[in-house]
Amino acid sequence: MTLNIYDLQDISVRPVTKKTSVIARADILIGGLRIHGIRIQKSQFTHPRFQEKIQIEPPSIPTGPYWMKVVYFEDKELWQAIEEKIYDEFRRLDLPYEPLMSVNPEEIPI
Repeated sequence: MTLNIYDLQDISVRPVTKKTSVIARADILIGGLRIHGIRIQKSQFTHPRFQEKIQIEPPSIPTGPYWMKVVYFEDKELWQAIEEKIYDEFRRLDLPYEPLMSVNPEEIPI
């Protein structure tokens, strides 16, 4: 079975109330398969497509010092399309965004 972005039937994004790096969680329904636990979290790096310091990660579990993806998308273009749809829904939440660190422009040496 080959999936494409047109098989995406539902996306739900909900904010996370705990003070962690995770800002929101998303669930998707694609081709009859429901995937829970997609994380939208703060990042130290700017996302190349969204130009915002966040990352969108598929469900993962801790395995010692590393995180192992529970759901892996072989088709990178499909994952990028899903990621964009999740990001669009996330932006509709209009959550207050708190950067990882605040910088005072006067403290930057020139």
